[in-house]
Amino acid sequence: NEYENRCRTVKHLILIAYMGNNPIGFKMGYDRYNDGGFYSWMGGVLPGFRHKSVASKLADYQENWAFKKGYDFIQLKTRKKHGAMINFSLNRGFTVINEIPMDDPLGTRINACHLFFPRNLGGYPGAGPIISISVIQSSFKKLGNFYHNNLSSTLLFLY
Repeated sequence: NEYENRCRTVKHLILIAYMGNNPIGFKMGYDRYNDGGFYSWMGGVLPGFRHKSVASKLADYQENWAFKKGYDFIQLKTRKKHGAMINFSLNRGFTVINEIPMDDPLGTRINACHLFFPRNLGGYPGAGPIISISVIQSSFKKLGNFYHNNLSSTLLFLY
């Protein structure tokens, strides 16, 4: 599958958020460019669990893990049409590095970066009520099962 093909030979992190035994969100990243940064590639939260700090907890885990592994920054790419993802990232301290215009303005690619510096990782203002979830490192197989059983392509990047 695409996840495994991209990440099999590089350092990567797969996270799945659970409420009880039920998976409710995921986040995945890998060392894409070998430039000191960790690439936050995919993520999503099931619609019924959005605005409850699930994405924040996933991002906190990923950022802390990447920092402890010696990465200097997190980078991501998204498109202008994913406003929730853009707002979420900006509120977490990401900076837009550049935009690559497309014929459809909503398809404009946005590249953003977040440099690590000492701070208190704990979500962002307006994240909504915090629910009790557990975030665990996972495998390609579990991610594939969760994605195919629960998520549609419209869920990706929506927090």
